[in-house]
Amino acid sequence: MAQQTTASSERMMEEVRIVTGEAVLLDAAPASAAARMLSGLIDYGLTTIGLILSIITLLAVRPVSTSGPDPLVMIAFSLLMLGWIVLFPLTVEVASRGSSIGRWVMGLRVVRDDGGTVRLRHCLVRTLLAVVEIWGTWAVPALCASI
Repeated sequence: MAQQTTASSERMMEEVRIVTGEAVLLDAAPASAAARMLSGLIDYGLTTIGLILSIITLLAVRPVSTSGPDPLVMIAFSLLMLGWIVLFPLTVEVASRGSSIGRWVMGLRVVRDDGGTVRLRHCLVRTLLAVVEIWGTWAVPALCASI
């Protein structure tokens, strides 16, 4: 009698049974850590590229000032940072109901505990926490948690 062995990744990925608000039982498998990390790299890489190109454009079209930093350029820089780091990811995630460009490429989606789609407040909390965790600490807590 041969015993069939399963890979360690298959043993760790348990099938989760979710009961939705409509009392429907869903069988859902959580995404692997590698798929989550790759989708995050795609998302934050595109955001970084967009932010850098916007800053380069801002610096190219700004008026030349010899008396130090121009306050209007500093305001425009702050608004660019706010737009690319908070508003763009929030808008994409709300409009696509829990997906983003990286998650779309990987075939993933964010859902609530009961399997429903995320709303504006869920996406806002996720985006504001990403500002602290991903941009503020360079994702070190997320990388330590995945090991």
